Amino acid sequence: MPSTLVCVHGLVGFLNDEWRALESADFNLISVVDAERAVAAVQEESADLLLLSPEFMQSHKFRNVEKALQALANLDLPIPVVCCDSRNPTRSKEQSILDSRGVVRLNAALSPEQFVLQLHSLIKGEATAVLDGGVGQRLPTSGDFRELRYGALLSRLYRMKVRGVVCLGHGKKKKAIEFRDGSPVAVQSNLLSECLGNRLMESGSLSRRDWEESVRRLRQGEGLQGQILLDMGVVKPADLQRALDHQAEAKILEVFGWRTGRYQFEPGKKLGDRVTRLVAESPNRLIRKAAHQLIPLNEIDLFLTQHAKSGWRFGSDWAGSLGAACDQEDWSHYEAELDPSLRLGEYVEASESTRRALYAVVMMGFYDVPELVGRTFSNPTSSEALAPEVSSQGGGVEWRGDLLEWARKLRGQDAYSILGVPVSTHDQAVQRAYMRLSEKVRPHEYQNAPPALRQLADEVFRLLTAAHSKLQSVRSRAEYAATLRKDTKDQEGKVQRAQVHRAERDFREGEQFLKQRAYVSGLECFGRALQVVPDSGLYRAFYGWALHLCHPDELMMTEEAIEHVREGARLDRDHHKPLIFLGRLYVVQGRWVAAEKILARAVELSPDSVEAQRELRLLTRRRRKGHGGLRRIFKFL
Repeated sequence: MPSTLVCVHGLVGFLNDEWRALESADFNLISVVDAERAVAAVQEESADLLLLSPEFMQSHKFRNVEKALQALANLDLPIPVVCCDSRNPTRSKEQSILDSRGVVRLNAALSPEQFVLQLHSLIKGEATAVLDGGVGQRLPTSGDFRELRYGALLSRLYRMKVRGVVCLGHGKKKKAIEFRDGSPVAVQSNLLSECLGNRLMESGSLSRRDWEESVRRLRQGEGLQGQILLDMGVVKPADLQRALDHQAEAKILEVFGWRTGRYQFEPGKKLGDRVTRLVAESPNRLIRKAAHQLIPLNEIDLFLTQHAKSGWRFGSDWAGSLGAACDQEDWSHYEAELDPSLRLGEYVEASESTRRALYAVVMMGFYDVPELVGRTFSNPTSSEALAPEVSSQGGGVEWRGDLLEWARKLRGQDAYSILGVPVSTHDQAVQRAYMRLSEKVRPHEYQNAPPALRQLADEVFRLLTAAHSKLQSVRSRAEYAATLRKDTKDQEGKVQRAQVHRAERDFREGEQFLKQRAYVSGLECFGRALQVVPDSGLYRAFYGWALHLCHPDELMMTEEAIEHVREGARLDRDHHKPLIFLGRLYVVQGRWVAAEKILARAVELSPDSVEAQRELRLLTRRRRKGHGGLRRIFKFL
């Protein structure tokens, strides 16, 4: 049974897209002019939801809304009340009244698709958070980065003005970010490479000897490393503050490089004192920086491919001038040229800068998840909105242009998008949509039309007919859904295979760089390969070994390298190479017994490996030589 909505139009009414979305959805609509009549309609019709147009959010109309809300409370009619809010800010007094009555505000900039989905959710009683900027979304308490990208998570938390801590995890990497009013204000990390001392040494503000002394005092519990360095007089306060700012930003940006990972939001929680503080600001600058400078292009291409049929919109807090805040005016230039009427897949062949700008804007805004693609309710790219309303017998240039635009938008779309019906549609809805759209391009209407116009009409009619045949019954829709899943899986498999081949090429190039002693270039190659195939033990082991070769004298880097190599040995238990690297690193630390055991395992695993036998033989010789020297010393004494 369809839900009943009482819609209060006022004198201005709803936006055209919103009203067409309501008519296309499975709602029983009752229209009234003012809020007082709406209360009577709610009572008489046993309505499921009361919907107010943006007009009633204006100050001179708000008194009527307040009376209607009080009347509903007196009559004990606890139904959801939704205001299609205008872009004008609501005064604090009015906002407090709305909050006390549990009124949900949905901004007029909300897409028709999300608009209808939110109404369905409210009627079902599902919890919804109302965002500043107008998008009702559930609070993301936990999830996977493959379902919600890290950039989109930051943007969503900012729009929801949350307070709490988000815990992030990727393998052994653990981070926690504290949010205040949606802005990240503090961050913790368990990565040794992100400590303050390393940042200062990289900038040349701290010598290695002073760093080692600060670490010694830190372990003795003399305080935080920053304060220890100030007490030692080896770092200036200005240099320390810059390093702290860079450290905090780097900790947040590093997560953009995680191909997989999980997040969990803990509302109201705060981090302790041993954290890196940030200046509270919108995360848009960080999202832009990551999209243009950090995220691999193949990751962006994979996202665009997976969401090829998804629509997208700018966020309500987007502004092209924000690119200037990143000292990158060209980023704003590329963003300003993006066209939200195009699907994400239509940008796959665009330039690299355009694709990166699109990814940044989409993360800061909104995009359809693949499961919702096709749930179009009269949005500007759906069939009904694009269907021309002029007579086909005119045959004029304007008509031909409209029909050409309609045909262009339908090409490459799935059957749900072509007919403008949701995935959860039924037989009658499919038939109604098909009859409504196809009557505008039936062949007999174009018998006397010019050939070019007749050909366009035939193309649109064929597309509509094919979509109807795929969705006309429960069985056909099930078969079509299976076909869509198979096509999506095949496409993802194709992209995945291409990325795996590229990762293997990067790995081979990294091996060649190591032979040429170009360690930094080798590390970059292994890092790219590891991003694509994070579960490859061999890739991870080579990455760890290259990391040590790039920083042979840094103890903390050696520790991190050991972690990578040890993880590589765990992931790839049948390969001797990670064990050889681990044995070498143990030798660097002076752990002779552990190194000998590891190398013996490598020889046992691969008896024909000349390299493993040589490493074990050299280690054994060095140990015997050391023991012989000690025996001579004791004999002399």
